Amino acid sequence: MKGAGWLLRGVMVLGVLVGVVGCRQSPSAPTPTVLPTPTPDPVAILRQAGEAMQALQSVHWEIERTGGPAYLDDTQSLNLSRAVGDYAAPDAIQATITALGPGVTLELQTIAIGSDQWVTNPLTLAWEKLPPGWGFNPAILFDSELGWEPLLREDVSDVQLVGVSEFAGSRRYQIQATVTGDRVRVLTGGLARDPALTATIWVDPDTYHVAQLEFSSTSPTGEPSLWQLNFSQFDAGVTIIAPAP
Repeated sequence: MKGAGWLLRGVMVLGVLVGVVGCRQSPSAPTPTVLPTPTPDPVAILRQAGEAMQALQSVHWEIERTGGPAYLDDTQSLNLSRAVGDYAAPDAIQATITALGPGVTLELQTIAIGSDQWVTNPLTLAWEKLPPGWGFNPAILFDSELGWEPLLREDVSDVQLVGVSEFAGSRRYQIQATVTGDRVRVLTGGLARDPALTATIWVDPDTYHVAQLEFSSTSPTGEPSLWQLNFSQFDAGVTIIAPAP
């Protein structure tokens, strides 16, 4: 399929997608307040957050990426800028990906339902189905063995509660932790390849939903690449259907 290689990488990068903001948060991280008393256990907070995110039936999400490039294609001409979309249980996702090329901005749509995945051809705008086994199903983030729950229970270390932050009038636990590189490679479709990353995670203290996640990776050019994932509209109800042939 002509062009399927880089379109495939566009789908792969959606491994991290699974939630964003209904009213969008500022890209600047809020300053945490003093630690609450008594101080809650940050490891327990992340464990509960993993369970809460794993149990979601739907969520809206957004990825913003700045700094050094994260290339979607082998020729290193398409740089991921932004992705936004929705997840619906048990295994469906829809998204719009924005990529920057030499003097051009490209936008493509993608839908994944179970093992079936489709993308729009950026030249014709027609939907194309990827062959079985190609690409990466972004719904993996809700997989019981690879998704949120094992990520926040098993694949983090050096967990610290930084404090409590304010997001648009709502309080959030702000937690910092080290995430293993293997896990990050899964979640970013191979675009982040550092052996380990320091991530900051904001968690709603009432629902334990992850509201925001940020980390910095090293780009192929050696520059820092900044990733921000926002999550919202939890269990709001989303229907995702296959594109018309």
